[in-house]
Amino acid sequence: ELQGRLPIQVSLTALTAEDFTRILTEPRCNLMKQSQALLGTEGISLRFTGDAAAELGKVCEELNKNLENTGARRLQSVMEHIVDDLSFATPTNSEVEISAAMIREVSESLMARADLNKFIL
Repeated sequence: ELQGRLPIQVSLTALTAEDFTRILTEPRCNLMKQSQALLGTEGISLRFTGDAAAELGKVCEELNKNLENTGARRLQSVMEHIVDDLSFATPTNSEVEISAAMIREVSESLMARADLNKFIL
């Protein structure tokens, strides 16, 4: 009980693009599989190309550098941005492939928003 009352400061290094890619691909129930299952309930078959995870890692690293560093939570917010667009715009019983080019295209809007956040007081 006494230990919980003592102030402890820990400094951590920021996650790299490789760290984000490992988080996306290595766990048994990773975020990519969860997104596939989520869209599968709506009858949408979701596939990721081989370079999609690496590109998503690069985008998350860059967003964490330019915005608030939220760590691995950034993966969830970017993936949610991608999946939300697909779930509303894609018809049932169709197949969607997420590639690095598609992730770059979606991330441009997030990057533009990041640039505008610099000017808000």
